[in-house]
Amino acid sequence: MAKMLSSSWLKHRDDETRRDNLYHGLAKMILDLAKVPLHRIGAWTNDRDGRLSLANGPLSDFTLFWNRHAISTSIRRDTTYASTELYIHDMLHYQDCRMRDQLNSIVGVNQSNIFVDEDWNITSIIDLEFASVVPVQMVQVPHWLTGRGVDQLDGDDLEEYKRRYDEFVNIVEREECTMSRDSSYSRRL
Repeated sequence: MAKMLSSSWLKHRDDETRRDNLYHGLAKMILDLAKVPLHRIGAWTNDRDGRLSLANGPLSDFTLFWNRHAISTSIRRDTTYASTELYIHDMLHYQDCRMRDQLNSIVGVNQSNIFVDEDWNITSIIDLEFASVVPVQMVQVPHWLTGRGVDQLDGDDLEEYKRRYDEFVNIVEREECTMSRDSSYSRRL
């Protein structure tokens, strides 16, 4: 029976076998999604018939945080981008608004939209409509690999994150080989 990853994260995040299963599943999804060329930078939306379309502004942990805390910006929710430059410009604008309205605020970690079996094989992902479509250069290794917030990555915690980061990138590279793809994607991470 599948459960939210977040429900077993603290208990099993140091289990190498489970982590390996999770990382392989995430790597496969990232690489499969990277194969599909998209014409806009944005986020998926579901219409009433269940069809996905790329018709919403890109969502990230930061934009979700800004929306939740009513940080005002002049960027419309349905804004999508035809170029990386325009997207980066608005991301910097978001950051300016956050610094003005929510000094020293930071986003927590969240693994609740990934469902896994007992061995942490990914069984499903929910809330796909919140997945951002961004330029491949902006795809990053998940920041929650150690269960620490970005503002907590210092000293030993930073070293632990680096080990998990390297472990994840190595798995992405192995998956690229399995899929007979070059390692250009893992080299970008």
